[in-house]
Amino acid sequence: MKFLGSPAGLAVAALLLAVAVHPAFVDARDSMNGPLVVAVVAALFALAALLRAFAARTPGAVLLAVGAVVALAGAATNAVRGHEGTLRLVEGQAAQAFEERGPGGIRLGARPLKAMIALQDLGDGVASLEVDEKGVKRRETLALDQSARVGAFRLGWGRLIPHARLALSVAQGATTEMVEVTETQPAVSGDLQIEIDSYFPDFALDANNKPYSRSDEPKNPAALLRVYRGEKGFRVFVLQSMPGVHDVSDLGARLALRRVTDDPELEITVNAEPAAPWLGAGMALFAAGLAWGARR
Repeated sequence: MKFLGSPAGLAVAALLLAVAVHPAFVDARDSMNGPLVVAVVAALFALAALLRAFAARTPGAVLLAVGAVVALAGAATNAVRGHEGTLRLVEGQAAQAFEERGPGGIRLGARPLKAMIALQDLGDGVASLEVDEKGVKRRETLALDQSARVGAFRLGWGRLIPHARLALSVAQGATTEMVEVTETQPAVSGDLQIEIDSYFPDFALDANNKPYSRSDEPKNPAALLRVYRGEKGFRVFVLQSMPGVHDVSDLGARLALRRVTDDPELEITVNAEPAAPWLGAGMALFAAGLAWGARR
């Protein structure tokens, strides 16, 4: 215990904490129950800081130690009681739960937000959200440099995920119907269900005659579709520049790609940090200790 309160002991504890949280050791940490390892080493560092502070018997050292302990306690509380995850919405879509993730990105399933979040408008780096909390609605703006608060959760701009909405014409006999399909939302036309198998914004064939996309721009859009009539499935290829290029005779219907619309999905980060005030208070005390030591 005497060594732990010495300058060398404090330095060793700080070094162990730095190693425990360093990204280079994430695999070794996860193999040894990472959160528990970090918690034990952080507690060791906090104890060493306290022992060193009271051994030094100066107000600055005490402030430094207490600040470090309070900040570490806040970080530990956030690790145990905090939540982190993502919410994905397209324009006009609403949700009241997000996909929670644990240490190492482990998927923990859906966690309720206790509010309904709807993506009203999505622009260039700015999104407008409608938040419905217990029947009380309000508007929130989400941007690259602006977050929103919903209850205990903080919402932030994550990333835009590009998606395409395909407008198809489906001709069966003398009837032709227009439908729209996305990668996550199938379309229904009569007794047919239509899904996207693969989408090629800028369709081309490689040297082995395999399809690929030359770019992400919809210059020559094409798609491979999965079409079901009851239990029977068909593969249908559609190319906007050449309608009817590949008809499936057994299907009894003609499909053609007529239009492609960009339909991006916004990934929203969701965080709950109940001990954030503790972290702030700890850092303030730590800064006060540094200022006191500098003045002395």
